[in-house]
Amino acid sequence: RHWVHGQHVLADGVKMAKSARNTVTIDDLVELDIDPLAFRYLCLLTHYRTRMQFSLGALRQAAEALDHLRQRVRHWSQIPEGDPSGSSLHDRWLEPFGRALADDLNLPAAIAWLHRCAVDRAISDSERLAVFLEADNVLGLDLASVAAEHAKAPREVVAAVEEHRVARGSRDFQRADDLRAAFGGYRVEDQGAERAVVSRADLRVPARERRTISSAKEVPDRRGDPPTRSWTVGIVTREYPGDVARCIAGVLAFLPADGEVFILDSGSHADAQRRIADIAARDGRIEAYFADRDLGEGAARNGLMRLARGRTLLMMDCSVEITGDLFSPLAGALADDRVGLAGPWGLRTTDLKHFDEVTTGEVEAVQGYCAAARRSVLLEIGGFDERYRFYRNLDIAVSFAVREQGYRVVALAAESARRHPHRVWESLSEDERLKRSRRNFDRMYRRFHGKNVLVAERS
Repeated sequence: RHWVHGQHVLADGVKMAKSARNTVTIDDLVELDIDPLAFRYLCLLTHYRTRMQFSLGALRQAAEALDHLRQRVRHWSQIPEGDPSGSSLHDRWLEPFGRALADDLNLPAAIAWLHRCAVDRAISDSERLAVFLEADNVLGLDLASVAAEHAKAPREVVAAVEEHRVARGSRDFQRADDLRAAFGGYRVEDQGAERAVVSRADLRVPARERRTISSAKEVPDRRGDPPTRSWTVGIVTREYPGDVARCIAGVLAFLPADGEVFILDSGSHADAQRRIADIAARDGRIEAYFADRDLGEGAARNGLMRLARGRTLLMMDCSVEITGDLFSPLAGALADDRVGLAGPWGLRTTDLKHFDEVTTGEVEAVQGYCAAARRSVLLEIGGFDERYRFYRNLDIAVSFAVREQGYRVVALAAESARRHPHRVWESLSEDERLKRSRRNFDRMYRRFHGKNVLVAERS
Protein backbone atom coordinates (compact mmCIF):
# COMPACT_ATOMS: atom_id res chain seq x y z
CA ARG A 1 0.00 0.00 0.00
CA HIS A 2 1.17 3.52 -0.76
CA TRP A 3 0.14 6.92 0.55
CA VAL A 4 0.36 9.92 -1.78
CA HIS A 5 0.28 13.53 -0.57
CA GLY A 6 -1.65 15.78 -2.93
CA GLN A 7 -0.94 19.42 -3.68
CA HIS A 8 -2.34 22.15 -1.43
CA VAL A 9 -6.06 22.82 -1.26
CA LEU A 10 -6.92 26.43 -2.14
CA ALA A 11 -10.06 28.22 -0.96
CA ASP A 12 -10.82 31.39 -2.95
CA GLY A 13 -7.22 31.34 -4.17
CA VAL A 14 -5.72 31.14 -0.65
CA LYS A 15 -4.17 27.99 0.84
CA MET A 16 -6.64 26.39 3.21
CA ALA A 17 -5.23 26.59 6.72
CA LYS A 18 -6.37 27.13 10.29
CA SER A 19 -4.38 30.37 10.43
CA ALA A 20 -6.36 31.71 7.46
CA ARG A 21 -9.67 30.72 9.10
CA ASN A 22 -10.86 29.24 5.81
CA THR A 23 -10.99 25.57 6.75
CA VAL A 24 -14.04 23.37 6.25
CA THR A 25 -14.50 20.26 8.38
CA ILE A 26 -16.51 17.11 7.84
CA ASP A 27 -18.87 18.31 10.56
CA ASP A 28 -19.40 21.49 8.52
CA LEU A 29 -20.37 19.38 5.50
CA VAL A 30 -22.84 17.35 7.53
CA GLU A 31 -24.40 20.55 8.89
CA LEU A 32 -24.81 21.78 5.30
CA ASP A 33 -26.50 18.46 4.33
CA ILE A 34 -23.58 17.56 2.06
CA ASP A 35 -22.54 13.91 2.00
CA PRO A 36 -18.82 13.73 2.94
CA LEU A 37 -18.34 11.32 0.02
CA ALA A 38 -19.04 14.32 -2.23
CA PHE A 39 -15.68 15.70 -1.10
CA ARG A 40 -14.06 12.40 -2.02
CA TYR A 41 -15.68 12.64 -5.46
CA LEU A 42 -14.39 16.21 -5.80
CA CYS A 43 -10.88 15.01 -4.95
CA LEU A 44 -11.13 12.29 -7.60
CA LEU A 45 -11.63 15.02 -10.21
CA THR A 46 -8.31 16.71 -9.41
CA HIS A 47 -4.89 15.19 -10.15
CA TYR A 48 -2.81 14.87 -7.02
CA ARG A 49 0.01 16.97 -8.53
CA THR A 50 -2.43 19.85 -9.10
CA ARG A 51 -3.68 22.30 -6.50
CA MET A 52 -7.35 21.75 -5.83
CA GLN A 53 -9.49 24.89 -6.05
CA PHE A 54 -11.99 24.23 -3.29
CA SER A 55 -15.25 26.08 -2.79
CA LEU A 56 -18.57 25.06 -1.37
CA GLY A 57 -20.04 25.83 -4.78
CA ALA A 58 -17.72 23.27 -6.38
CA LEU A 59 -18.49 20.84 -3.58
CA ARG A 60 -22.23 21.21 -4.12
CA GLN A 61 -21.70 20.52 -7.82
CA ALA A 62 -19.71 17.42 -6.89
CA ALA A 63 -22.53 16.34 -4.56
CA GLU A 64 -25.04 16.75 -7.38
CA ALA A 65 -22.77 14.81 -9.76
CA LEU A 66 -22.42 12.02 -7.21
CA ASP A 67 -26.20 12.00 -6.72
CA HIS A 68 -26.64 11.65 -10.50
CA LEU A 69 -24.14 8.78 -10.56
CA ARG A 70 -25.94 7.02 -7.72
CA GLN A 71 -29.26 7.36 -9.52
CA ARG A 72 -27.74 5.71 -12.57
CA VAL A 73 -26.56 2.83 -10.39
CA ARG A 74 -30.07 2.49 -8.93
CA HIS A 75 -31.61 2.39 -12.41
CA TRP A 76 -29.09 -0.20 -13.60
CA SER A 77 -29.65 -2.42 -10.55
CA GLN A 78 -33.44 -2.07 -10.07
CA ILE A 79 -34.88 -1.63 -13.57
CA PRO A 80 -32.08 -2.72 -15.94
CA GLU A 81 -32.53 -2.46 -19.67
CA GLY A 82 -30.79 -4.18 -22.56
CA ASP A 83 -29.54 -7.71 -23.18
CA PRO A 84 -25.99 -8.76 -22.31
CA SER A 85 -23.70 -7.95 -25.20
CA GLY A 86 -21.26 -10.75 -24.64
CA SER A 87 -18.36 -8.37 -25.18
CA SER A 88 -15.33 -8.38 -22.89
CA LEU A 89 -15.97 -5.68 -20.31
CA HIS A 90 -12.36 -5.94 -19.18
CA ASP A 91 -10.93 -5.18 -22.60
CA ARG A 92 -13.57 -2.60 -23.49
CA TRP A 93 -13.64 -0.58 -20.22
CA LEU A 94 -11.72 -1.93 -17.26
CA GLU A 95 -8.38 -2.18 -19.02
CA PRO A 96 -8.48 1.52 -20.18
CA PHE A 97 -9.59 2.46 -16.67
CA GLY A 98 -6.53 0.65 -15.29
CA ARG A 99 -4.24 2.30 -17.82
CA ALA A 100 -5.39 5.72 -16.62
CA LEU A 101 -4.63 4.75 -13.03
CA ALA A 102 -1.19 3.48 -14.05
CA ASP A 103 -0.48 6.82 -15.75
CA ASP A 104 0.72 8.63 -12.62
CA LEU A 105 -2.55 7.91 -10.81
CA ASN A 106 -4.58 9.92 -13.31
CA LEU A 107 -7.92 9.65 -11.52
CA PRO A 108 -9.63 12.42 -13.56
CA ALA A 109 -8.90 10.43 -16.74
CA ALA A 110 -10.14 7.22 -15.12
CA ILE A 111 -13.40 8.96 -14.15
CA ALA A 112 -13.73 10.19 -17.74
CA TRP A 113 -13.56 6.58 -18.98
CA LEU A 114 -16.40 5.64 -16.64
CA HIS A 115 -18.54 8.50 -17.94
CA ARG A 116 -18.04 7.13 -21.47
CA CYS A 117 -19.01 3.68 -20.24
CA ALA A 118 -22.23 5.05 -18.73
CA VAL A 119 -23.50 6.04 -22.18
CA ASP A 120 -22.11 3.09 -24.16
CA ARG A 121 -25.11 1.80 -26.11
CA ALA A 122 -23.29 -1.39 -27.06
CA ILE A 123 -23.58 -2.86 -23.56
CA SER A 124 -26.49 -3.49 -21.22
CA ASP A 125 -27.33 -1.77 -17.93
CA SER A 126 -26.27 -4.84 -15.95
CA GLU A 127 -22.87 -4.74 -17.70
CA ARG A 128 -22.47 -1.05 -16.97
CA LEU A 129 -23.23 -1.78 -13.33
CA ALA A 130 -20.58 -4.52 -13.27
CA VAL A 131 -17.95 -2.09 -14.65
CA PHE A 132 -18.79 0.62 -12.14
CA LEU A 133 -18.80 -1.74 -9.17
CA GLU A 134 -15.41 -3.11 -10.17
CA ALA A 135 -14.00 0.39 -10.65
CA ASP A 136 -15.43 1.45 -7.30
CA ASN A 137 -13.03 -0.95 -5.58
CA VAL A 138 -10.50 1.77 -6.41
CA LEU A 139 -12.68 4.88 -6.16
CA GLY A 140 -14.28 4.08 -2.82
CA LEU A 141 -17.66 5.75 -3.46
CA ASP A 142 -19.58 2.83 -1.88
CA LEU A 143 -21.64 2.21 -5.01
CA ALA A 144 -22.28 -1.40 -4.00
CA SER A 145 -24.43 -0.17 -1.11
CA VAL A 146 -26.36 2.04 -3.52
CA ALA A 147 -26.94 -0.89 -5.86
CA ALA A 148 -28.32 -2.93 -2.93
CA GLU A 149 -30.67 -0.26 -1.53
CA HIS A 150 -33.84 -1.86 -2.87
CA ALA A 151 -32.81 -5.35 -1.77
CA LYS A 152 -31.91 -4.14 1.73
CA ALA A 153 -34.98 -1.97 2.24
CA PRO A 154 -37.26 -3.06 5.11
CA ARG A 155 -40.01 -5.51 4.10
CA GLU A 156 -42.77 -3.03 4.97
CA VAL A 157 -41.18 -0.41 2.70
CA VAL A 158 -40.87 -2.88 -0.19
CA ALA A 159 -44.51 -3.93 0.31
CA ALA A 160 -45.67 -0.29 0.32
CA VAL A 161 -43.67 0.40 -2.84
CA GLU A 162 -45.23 -2.59 -4.58
CA GLU A 163 -48.72 -1.55 -3.51
CA HIS A 164 -47.94 1.98 -4.69
CA ARG A 165 -46.87 0.58 -8.07
CA VAL A 166 -50.07 -1.44 -8.41
CA ALA A 167 -52.22 1.56 -7.44
CA ARG A 168 -50.54 3.67 -10.13
CA GLY A 169 -51.01 0.89 -12.66
CA SER A 170 -54.75 0.91 -11.91
CA ARG A 171 -54.80 4.74 -12.02
CA ASP A 172 -55.73 5.01 -8.34
CA PHE A 173 -53.44 8.02 -7.91
CA GLN A 174 -54.92 9.11 -4.59
CA ARG A 175 -54.13 5.72 -3.08
CA ALA A 176 -50.67 5.79 -4.63
CA ASP A 177 -49.94 9.19 -3.10
CA ASP A 178 -51.29 8.13 0.30
CA LEU A 179 -48.90 5.19 0.34
CA ARG A 180 -45.87 7.51 0.19
CA ALA A 181 -46.27 8.06 3.94
CA ALA A 182 -45.28 4.40 4.44
CA PHE A 183 -41.96 4.74 2.64
CA GLY A 184 -40.14 5.78 5.83
CA GLY A 185 -36.63 7.01 5.06
CA TYR A 186 -36.87 6.02 1.40
CA ARG A 187 -37.79 7.92 -1.73
CA VAL A 188 -39.66 6.42 -4.65
CA GLU A 189 -39.46 7.89 -8.13
CA ASP A 190 -42.00 6.55 -10.58
CA GLN A 191 -40.74 5.47 -13.99
CA GLY A 192 -43.91 5.18 -16.01
CA ALA A 193 -47.05 3.49 -14.71
CA GLU A 194 -45.57 0.19 -13.54
CA ARG A 195 -41.96 0.81 -12.60
CA ALA A 196 -40.28 2.72 -9.77
CA VAL A 197 -36.79 3.38 -8.42
CA VAL A 198 -36.24 3.20 -4.66
CA SER A 199 -33.51 5.23 -2.98
CA ARG A 200 -32.41 6.01 0.56
CA ALA A 201 -33.52 9.57 1.25
CA ASP A 202 -30.40 10.35 3.30
CA LEU A 203 -28.23 9.63 0.25
CA ARG A 204 -30.12 12.02 -2.02
CA VAL A 205 -29.20 15.67 -2.53
CA PRO A 206 -31.94 17.72 -0.84
CA ALA A 207 -33.62 20.52 -2.74
CA ARG A 208 -32.21 23.92 -1.84
CA GLU A 209 -34.58 26.28 -0.07
CA ARG A 210 -32.96 29.22 -1.83
CA ARG A 211 -30.04 29.83 -4.12
CA THR A 212 -26.88 30.45 -2.15
CA ILE A 213 -23.41 31.57 -3.10
CA SER A 214 -20.09 30.17 -1.97
CA SER A 215 -17.97 33.14 -3.03
CA ALA A 216 -18.51 36.88 -3.24
CA LYS A 217 -17.38 36.60 -6.85
CA GLU A 218 -20.67 34.89 -7.67
CA VAL A 219 -22.77 38.05 -7.26
CA PRO A 220 -23.33 40.36 -10.27
CA ASP A 221 -20.33 42.57 -10.96
CA ARG A 222 -21.34 46.18 -11.72
CA ARG A 223 -18.03 47.82 -10.88
CA GLY A 224 -17.46 48.78 -14.50
CA ASP A 225 -20.94 50.27 -14.93
CA PRO A 226 -21.63 53.98 -14.39
CA PRO A 227 -23.51 54.72 -11.16
CA THR A 228 -27.28 55.05 -11.52
CA ARG A 229 -28.25 55.72 -7.88
CA SER A 230 -27.21 58.33 -5.35
CA TRP A 231 -26.63 55.85 -2.51
CA THR A 232 -25.99 52.16 -1.99
CA VAL A 233 -26.16 50.84 1.56
CA GLY A 234 -24.30 47.57 2.06
CA ILE A 235 -24.84 45.40 5.13
CA VAL A 236 -22.97 42.20 5.96
CA THR A 237 -25.03 39.96 8.25
CA ARG A 238 -24.22 36.90 10.33
CA GLU A 239 -27.15 35.60 12.36
CA TYR A 240 -29.15 37.98 14.64
CA PRO A 241 -32.09 38.84 12.33
CA GLY A 242 -33.57 41.10 15.02
CA ASP A 243 -30.51 43.35 14.74
CA VAL A 244 -30.85 43.28 10.96
CA ALA A 245 -34.50 44.41 11.20
CA ARG A 246 -33.58 47.30 13.48
CA CYS A 247 -30.71 48.38 11.22
CA ILE A 248 -32.85 48.20 8.07
CA ALA A 249 -35.68 50.19 9.67
CA GLY A 250 -33.28 53.03 10.47
CA VAL A 251 -31.78 52.99 6.98
CA LEU A 252 -35.13 53.06 5.17
CA ALA A 253 -36.40 55.90 7.35
CA PHE A 254 -33.76 58.27 5.97
CA LEU A 255 -32.53 56.72 2.71
CA PRO A 256 -32.88 59.03 -0.32
CA ALA A 257 -35.65 58.01 -2.70
CA ASP A 258 -33.34 56.54 -5.32
CA GLY A 259 -31.19 54.68 -2.80
CA GLU A 260 -30.77 50.92 -2.66
CA VAL A 261 -29.89 48.44 0.07
CA PHE A 262 -27.98 45.19 -0.37
CA ILE A 263 -27.74 42.57 2.34
CA LEU A 264 -25.07 39.92 2.04
CA ASP A 265 -25.63 37.22 4.62
CA SER A 266 -22.36 35.48 5.36
CA GLY A 267 -23.37 31.98 6.34
CA SER A 268 -26.18 32.35 8.90
CA HIS A 269 -28.16 29.28 9.87
CA ALA A 270 -31.28 28.41 7.88
CA ASP A 271 -33.79 29.96 10.30
CA ALA A 272 -31.90 33.24 10.45
CA GLN A 273 -31.63 33.32 6.66
CA ARG A 274 -35.38 32.77 6.33
CA ARG A 275 -36.08 35.68 8.67
CA ILE A 276 -33.59 37.93 6.90
CA ALA A 277 -35.19 37.00 3.56
CA ASP A 278 -38.58 37.99 4.99
CA ILE A 279 -37.15 41.36 6.09
CA ALA A 280 -35.72 41.98 2.63
CA ALA A 281 -39.01 41.05 0.92
CA ARG A 282 -40.90 43.84 2.68
CA ASP A 283 -39.37 46.66 0.63
CA GLY A 284 -38.47 46.76 -3.05
CA ARG A 285 -35.34 48.78 -2.36
CA ILE A 286 -33.75 45.83 -0.55
CA GLU A 287 -32.04 42.89 -2.22
CA ALA A 288 -30.51 40.03 -0.24
CA TYR A 289 -27.86 37.47 -1.15
CA PHE A 290 -27.13 34.44 0.98
CA ALA A 291 -23.83 32.61 1.31
CA ASP A 292 -23.63 29.02 2.47
CA ARG A 293 -20.56 29.78 4.58
CA ASP A 294 -18.71 32.64 6.26
CA LEU A 295 -17.13 34.48 3.34
CA GLY A 296 -14.90 36.61 5.55
CA GLU A 297 -15.42 40.32 6.17
CA GLY A 298 -13.17 41.60 3.39
CA ALA A 299 -14.62 39.29 0.75
CA ALA A 300 -18.22 40.01 1.82
CA ARG A 301 -17.69 43.76 1.57
CA ASN A 302 -16.14 43.32 -1.85
CA GLY A 303 -19.29 41.44 -2.82
CA LEU A 304 -21.38 44.43 -1.77
CA MET A 305 -19.08 46.70 -3.76
CA ARG A 306 -19.60 44.54 -6.85
CA LEU A 307 -23.37 44.90 -6.48
CA ALA A 308 -23.45 48.65 -5.83
CA ARG A 309 -25.03 51.05 -8.33
CA GLY A 310 -24.75 54.13 -6.13
CA ARG A 311 -22.24 56.94 -6.53
CA THR A 312 -21.70 56.70 -2.80
CA LEU A 313 -21.54 53.57 -0.66
CA LEU A 314 -22.44 53.40 3.00
CA MET A 315 -21.07 50.22 4.55
CA MET A 316 -22.87 49.34 7.77
CA ASP A 317 -22.79 46.76 10.50
CA CYS A 318 -26.21 45.68 11.70
CA SER A 319 -25.27 46.73 15.24
CA VAL A 320 -25.72 50.35 14.07
CA GLU A 321 -29.08 52.13 14.00
CA ILE A 322 -29.54 55.33 12.00
CA THR A 323 -31.60 57.73 14.11
CA GLY A 324 -31.46 60.92 12.03
CA ASP A 325 -30.59 62.24 8.61
CA LEU A 326 -27.12 60.76 8.31
CA PHE A 327 -27.05 60.76 4.51
CA SER A 328 -27.11 64.54 3.98
CA PRO A 329 -24.02 65.39 6.09
CA LEU A 330 -22.12 62.43 4.67
CA ALA A 331 -23.03 63.49 1.12
CA GLY A 332 -21.94 67.04 1.91
CA ALA A 333 -18.57 65.89 3.22
CA LEU A 334 -17.94 63.58 0.27
CA ALA A 335 -18.91 66.29 -2.22
CA ASP A 336 -15.42 67.64 -1.49
CA ASP A 337 -13.16 65.72 -3.86
CA ARG A 338 -10.38 65.90 -1.29
CA VAL A 339 -12.40 63.75 1.14
CA GLY A 340 -12.35 60.03 0.43
CA LEU A 341 -14.00 58.50 3.49
CA ALA A 342 -16.43 59.72 6.15
CA GLY A 343 -18.42 58.33 9.05
CA PRO A 344 -19.75 59.05 12.53
CA TRP A 345 -16.95 57.44 14.54
CA GLY A 346 -13.35 58.28 13.78
CA LEU A 347 -9.99 57.18 15.17
CA ARG A 348 -6.87 59.23 15.73
CA THR A 349 -3.38 57.89 16.23
CA THR A 350 0.22 59.09 16.20
CA ASP A 351 1.95 55.72 16.07
CA LEU A 352 -0.47 53.23 14.37
CA LYS A 353 -0.60 51.34 17.67
CA HIS A 354 -2.77 53.39 19.99
CA PHE A 355 -6.08 54.83 18.79
CA ASP A 356 -8.51 57.32 20.32
CA GLU A 357 -12.13 57.66 19.21
CA VAL A 358 -13.35 61.07 18.05
CA THR A 359 -16.57 62.13 16.34
CA THR A 360 -15.55 65.35 14.56
CA GLY A 361 -12.78 66.57 12.31
CA GLU A 362 -10.09 64.97 10.22
CA VAL A 363 -8.96 61.57 11.44
CA GLU A 364 -6.63 58.76 10.49
CA ALA A 365 -9.46 56.23 10.25
CA VAL A 366 -13.23 55.85 10.29
CA GLN A 367 -14.62 52.86 12.09
CA GLY A 368 -16.21 50.35 9.76
CA TYR A 369 -19.45 49.99 11.71
CA CYS A 370 -20.71 52.89 9.60
CA ALA A 371 -18.45 54.33 6.88
CA ALA A 372 -19.22 56.05 3.59
CA ALA A 373 -17.08 56.56 0.49
CA ARG A 374 -17.51 57.39 -3.16
CA ARG A 375 -17.54 54.20 -5.14
CA SER A 376 -14.72 55.54 -7.32
CA VAL A 377 -12.46 55.88 -4.27
CA LEU A 378 -13.08 52.31 -3.14
CA LEU A 379 -12.31 51.09 -6.65
CA GLU A 380 -9.17 53.22 -6.71
CA ILE A 381 -7.76 51.49 -3.61
CA GLY A 382 -8.70 48.05 -4.91
CA GLY A 383 -11.60 47.43 -2.55
CA PHE A 384 -11.27 45.49 0.68
CA ASP A 385 -8.35 43.22 1.50
CA GLU A 386 -9.87 39.73 1.57
CA ARG A 387 -7.19 38.41 3.90
CA TYR A 388 -9.12 40.20 6.65
CA ARG A 389 -11.65 37.50 7.43
CA PHE A 390 -12.43 39.02 10.83
CA TYR A 391 -13.81 42.56 10.84
CA ARG A 392 -11.47 44.15 13.39
CA ASN A 393 -8.78 46.46 11.92
CA LEU A 394 -10.09 46.06 8.37
CA ASP A 395 -11.60 49.54 8.73
CA ILE A 396 -8.23 50.99 9.73
CA ALA A 397 -6.53 49.31 6.77
CA VAL A 398 -9.16 50.70 4.37
CA SER A 399 -8.87 54.19 5.89
CA PHE A 400 -5.08 54.15 5.58
CA ALA A 401 -5.34 52.97 1.97
CA VAL A 402 -7.63 55.93 1.27
CA ARG A 403 -5.23 58.35 3.00
CA GLU A 404 -2.30 56.81 1.12
CA GLN A 405 -3.96 57.97 -2.11
CA GLY A 406 -3.97 61.55 -0.81
CA TYR A 407 -7.59 61.76 0.38
CA ARG A 408 -8.76 63.11 3.72
CA VAL A 409 -10.77 60.99 6.14
CA VAL A 410 -13.31 62.80 8.33
CA ALA A 411 -15.65 62.06 11.23
CA LEU A 412 -19.04 63.77 11.50
CA ALA A 413 -22.76 63.35 12.24
CA ALA A 414 -22.42 60.99 15.20
CA GLU A 415 -25.65 62.46 16.56
CA SER A 416 -27.53 60.75 13.70
CA ALA A 417 -26.54 57.17 14.54
CA ARG A 418 -26.49 54.89 17.55
CA ARG A 419 -24.35 51.85 18.26
CA HIS A 420 -25.80 48.76 19.88
CA PRO A 421 -23.87 45.77 21.24
CA HIS A 422 -21.87 44.01 18.55
CA ARG A 423 -23.18 40.46 18.82
CA VAL A 424 -20.31 38.74 17.00
CA TRP A 425 -17.74 40.43 19.25
CA GLU A 426 -19.72 39.61 22.37
CA SER A 427 -20.05 35.96 21.34
CA LEU A 428 -16.26 35.45 21.40
CA SER A 429 -14.05 34.66 24.36
CA GLU A 430 -11.33 37.12 25.34
CA ASP A 431 -8.68 34.79 23.96
CA GLU A 432 -10.47 34.46 20.62
CA ARG A 433 -10.99 38.21 20.37
CA LEU A 434 -7.31 38.82 20.96
CA LYS A 435 -6.17 36.15 18.54
CA ARG A 436 -8.35 37.32 15.67
CA SER A 437 -7.75 41.01 16.25
CA ARG A 438 -4.00 40.59 16.67
CA ARG A 439 -3.60 38.79 13.37
CA ASN A 440 -5.38 41.61 11.54
CA PHE A 441 -3.48 44.29 13.48
CA ASP A 442 -0.12 42.76 12.55
CA ARG A 443 -1.15 42.66 8.91
CA MET A 444 -2.30 46.28 8.99
CA TYR A 445 0.82 47.49 10.82
CA ARG A 446 3.23 45.75 8.44
CA ARG A 447 1.41 47.23 5.46
CA PHE A 448 1.22 50.87 6.61
CA HIS A 449 4.05 51.39 9.11
CA GLY A 450 6.26 54.17 7.82
CA LYS A 451 3.78 55.21 5.14
CA ASN A 452 2.30 58.70 4.80
CA VAL A 453 -1.04 57.98 6.44
CA LEU A 454 -1.03 60.25 9.51
CA VAL A 455 -2.79 63.63 9.63
CA ALA A 456 -0.11 66.15 8.64
CA GLU A 457 -0.43 68.65 11.50
CA ARG A 458 -0.04 65.90 14.10
CA SER A 459 2.53 63.69 12.38
